[in-house]
Amino acid sequence: MKSLNVFNMVMATAFAVVFVLFGSVSFAGGYVNPITSAPPMARPATTTADSFSWTGPYAGLSYGSQKTKSTRMNQEERDITETRYETRPANKADIWNQTQQAGGCSEPRELFWFTHESADPYVITCDVLMSMSPDDSWNAWSAPWADPVIESQWEEVIGSEMVSTGPVSHHTTDSTLGAFIGYRYQFQNRLVLGSEATYTRVSNHDEDLRLLVQTGYAMGNFLPYVTAGYSFDASSVVFGLGMDVALTNRLIGGLVYTQEKDSKSERIEARIGFKF
Repeated sequence: MKSLNVFNMVMATAFAVVFVLFGSVSFAGGYVNPITSAPPMARPATTTADSFSWTGPYAGLSYGSQKTKSTRMNQEERDITETRYETRPANKADIWNQTQQAGGCSEPRELFWFTHESADPYVITCDVLMSMSPDDSWNAWSAPWADPVIESQWEEVIGSEMVSTGPVSHHTTDSTLGAFIGYRYQFQNRLVLGSEATYTRVSNHDEDLRLLVQTGYAMGNFLPYVTAGYSFDASSVVFGLGMDVALTNRLIGGLVYTQEKDSKSERIEARIGFKF
């Protein structure tokens, strides 16, 4: 019995020593969190504005409005008239009156001759004629060498003709529907150069083919640009401004204004396209 008590005391002492040793190690510096690896940092999401590049081919459709100013000569129909005269042969009294109205004889010895139906012709000088006084008998003496005397005149319509009355300006507004295809290249400094061909129908009766070049500056998914080229339908230089926006990595919307120099035509179009 005595040996059993000794054994129990020894075992109790051993457990106490072990508890003290391990307890001091665990709590000597306080509680320490376990060391774990840090989670990997997530990369920020890339937006269309940051990643979009304008380099590549594209094509699409357009719809808009065209305003054209034209000048043409206005024409109207007018009557063609002629002046008609009723005349009779000049007589002795007419010659006297004409000379009197002219201020007298230019040459006193100028000779006048007259004829009569029932008498012989006779010759008289101007100064002698002017010294006489006319009477009704003078009307029977003709002066066939003188111009006929106009007794009356009137205007008579003989036809009609179209005549120009001057230039008139006209403004017309038409709807446009077209298609376009082009290619752009974006440089590292954000400069964008491109070329484009467009085909447009104006109010379902006129066709217009254009070849254009573009110069723009990329602002993420926005592209403002200037454009210039040639219209084969109007035989005119074309210039204008535009703005495109990348709605997605493939879908492009835009608005463009152009003007034809020679034909005074202005066009504004909304566009939707696809970048390949």
